[in-house]
Amino acid sequence: MFIANKQFYSYDISTERYDSINSFIERLLYSEILDSIDGRRPQNWFYQSYLSSATQDAIRDTIQSSKNMAEPDVVGDEIAMMVRQLDADAFKPQQINSLNLVYSRVFNEMKGLTDSMKVNLSETLTRGMANGLGIQQLTRDVAKRVGVGFSRAQRISRTEIMGAYRTAQRDKTRQINKDIYGNSPFIQKQLWFSAFAMTSRPHHVARHSEIYSIQEVEEFYSEAANSINCQCSQSPILVNRKTGAVVMQSLIDKMKIQKKAWLAGVARAV
Repeated sequence: MFIANKQFYSYDISTERYDSINSFIERLLYSEILDSIDGRRPQNWFYQSYLSSATQDAIRDTIQSSKNMAEPDVVGDEIAMMVRQLDADAFKPQQINSLNLVYSRVFNEMKGLTDSMKVNLSETLTRGMANGLGIQQLTRDVAKRVGVGFSRAQRISRTEIMGAYRTAQRDKTRQINKDIYGNSPFIQKQLWFSAFAMTSRPHHVARHSEIYSIQEVEEFYSEAANSINCQCSQSPILVNRKTGAVVMQSLIDKMKIQKKAWLAGVARAV
């Protein structure tokens, strides 16, 4: 590189050097996003460190919530004892297979993202050098490209980790309903919790404190972009099949007050 004047830079770069830079960019992105040097999926990538943790957390949380609600004087001694015996470490093969599909999809999305970022960074460098941009401007352009790419990677990760948690929670709740509550007067439904984040969508917040069936929750997340970047969660809630009465009504009442206050605060801010 040599300076033609204080404002203009000219870069002398060979094809070999350019290929070397591209190779370095590729290895860096693969390492940072995929934990892989060559872009191939490492054994247990992402699943062991993120998805499995989210899944196990969901199963443990679901079981603990179920135990908290299954008081003998409410559900009877037999059901209460069955719930107390639930094992948080029991992980069925079909659940593992389901998560492996998620795991594979996430890797493919991340792989596509890294390849796209590599092309974008290469084009940014090439175009910048051809236009005689200085080091500072090139640095800003590259940083901007990297920032957009990593922001997207974080969005994918956040979406899939929360998705894995919610899916495991629903699967475990469905299993408990089938194996324990069966034809009893009770069933566990889904109590909706909003994250009340700055990015929370109004129609997501509106669901806070509301109760849905497992199928209704799954239908919601299958529509449009509802699952993308969603930080909401659901928890099992015990409901009387015939009357619709909720075992923990006091919790629902508190959540409704919380939602009303949050919405009022947003309205004042606008």
